[in-house]
Amino acid sequence: GSFTVTADHSDSRGNSATQASRSFVKAPKDPPVAITSPAAGSAINTVNMGTFTVSGTCSENGRSVTLSGDASGSATCTAGAWSTSLDFSSASDGTVTVHADLTDSAGNPAVQSTRTFTKDTGLPTLTISTPAAGSFVGTSNESSFTVTGTCSENGRDVVITGDASATVTCSAGAWSANLDFSSAADGTLTIHADHSDSSGNPAVQQSRSFTKDTVAPTVAITSPAAGAYANASTASAFAVSGTCSENGRTVSVSTGGGSITAS
Repeated sequence: GSFTVTADHSDSRGNSATQASRSFVKAPKDPPVAITSPAAGSAINTVNMGTFTVSGTCSENGRSVTLSGDASGSATCTAGAWSTSLDFSSASDGTVTVHADLTDSAGNPAVQSTRTFTKDTGLPTLTISTPAAGSFVGTSNESSFTVTGTCSENGRDVVITGDASATVTCSAGAWSANLDFSSAADGTLTIHADHSDSSGNPAVQQSRSFTKDTVAPTVAITSPAAGAYANASTASAFAVSGTCSENGRTVSVSTGGGSITAS
């Protein structure tokens, strides 16, 4: 609160000087300041380490809150609160610490507020192992096409997106998903796999393309005509021909007495 100081003075003859007085303001001690967000131990990762937002409360509107420690910055106390983004890029992985300081207009310092966080910028790993790129998706497997791979974060999700989607759990360093490509059009199909660790660090996205072909091939016997005779002269070499859709693939021909193949 306010208080007043008076000064009196007199000479050797007892004459008194006019009293002088002056008023001052005594400020309360220890203006409060606190770090309230994020929670202690929160993760600093590759995504947020350059702009990690820290906020809190303060008592001295218009005064600066000074941040120091493993990152530094300042913010103005406004309406009893403050907020700033800190850059932890140069800090080593592990526990990082931030201190918040505030003084009032009289120079009284707040009790320093301190909070620690955990920096983890190690990237998780992820691969798509099988099947090989370009493998075929056909009518027999389009609704249950198995894709597998490796992962580093056991217990964490591997998320598949693209022309089919699924979410599976990384277990013992591996993952497996049965994908449904039934609604995808024939042609090139692509999937993407994503994986992150408990600190929010993302693995490098993995992608793989396959080929969907659900059009049934065609084959026909065009010669000789149905009912044609195989006689003594042709019985051992009865020529049959026709059309087919898959060049380079084998046409299997069978009779009651056995089977042969033709190209």
